[in-house]
Amino acid sequence: MNTEDLVISLIEDYKFAGLLPENLEQRKTFLTILAALLVSKTHNNYLDELLINSFNAEFESTCEFEFLKQSHRVLFDELKDNYLQSSSVSQSTFNSIKPLIEHQQLTGISALSAVEIYDKTLQRLQKMNVADRSSRLFQYDYFPAELAQFVAKLAGGNKGVAVCEPSSNDAKMAIMTCSYLDVTFAAVSCVKQSPDYVAHLLAIAGVHQSVASEGPISADTKFDLTLLLQPEAAEIEELINSHLPALADNCLCIALVGQGFLVGKQHLEIRKQLLAKGFVQAVIELPAKLLSPATPALFALLLSKGDPTRNVTFESYGDHFVTKGRVNVLHIDENAKPDFSLSVSSDSIPADNANLVPKSYMQIQSTDGGLNIGDIRKQLLELQHTNDHHLRQLFEML
Repeated sequence: MNTEDLVISLIEDYKFAGLLPENLEQRKTFLTILAALLVSKTHNNYLDELLINSFNAEFESTCEFEFLKQSHRVLFDELKDNYLQSSSVSQSTFNSIKPLIEHQQLTGISALSAVEIYDKTLQRLQKMNVADRSSRLFQYDYFPAELAQFVAKLAGGNKGVAVCEPSSNDAKMAIMTCSYLDVTFAAVSCVKQSPDYVAHLLAIAGVHQSVASEGPISADTKFDLTLLLQPEAAEIEELINSHLPALADNCLCIALVGQGFLVGKQHLEIRKQLLAKGFVQAVIELPAKLLSPATPALFALLLSKGDPTRNVTFESYGDHFVTKGRVNVLHIDENAKPDFSLSVSSDSIPADNANLVPKSYMQIQSTDGGLNIGDIRKQLLELQHTNDHHLRQLFEML
């Protein structure tokens, strides 16, 4: 199935129905119906008949239907509210989408494909300054599916997990990751996207129940998986400190961060605290240019409630990518081994800099396979001095 052709067709149908992208009511109604249709298609068409009957009978029998998930019922409640507010707009919108109900290639599509269709359609409708929303040259904003799959793999294959992304622009890291997991509940905060559309995407991704908001997510709820995507320097410490306690026992916070958080003096104290409490489980280096051509190398920092004497695993997948255009695509198959992997006792990590950069430990092994703590500390201190010198030179140049 060519999703791009389908999305362009949806945009053309939108215009043919006389709907205006800048009209928020029309746009939201269209996308709510599209979300319900895509949810149906990912569940063997189980909502197709209900969609048709609801619009024919003015939503009189919706409450009697047994929905598979709470998020599906919320979608239909939203459809009903839209219809009651403006039946003519809702009916016209439904008529423009109705042909897709018989679209054979949509039946049984994956949650990931359905998320892609909705997200592409949403982006085309929301871009206010694009001359031709049907153009094949349209530029999308993506969170890479390959990176989401890797994050989901790190989270494990548990069923019925609760996921939180407490601070984001558009919650795409949570949405895409949820597409690979069995998620009972998801709570996300998004500042640059409508929470209504984020809730649609979470429902399409297969989440049973969700909360999407523009404000902060309460840390009172216990989560199995908390996700952080390159938080601003000013808020990363606050987010980690507030949401680590919200992790259920033996569950994860996966933060995608830059190298600065792992080695810079600005975050030295929180690194010391995380190590002292045994929260640092692993640090995994990933390739550069995964999110955009300007994105430096990312690091997956895995945090969980633990034992202060635990080992910290350092790994590098920095060379596991294929280049596509101006960005790199993460490429880690089931049999892939990291470029480098080493487990180090948390009390062996030098206290003066609490360096968590994996490559700092690549050559720090004794010949018998054990670890020489004195050599580790000496070499890391030398590396830190070298890095500080390079940073000073760089700042002087800027």
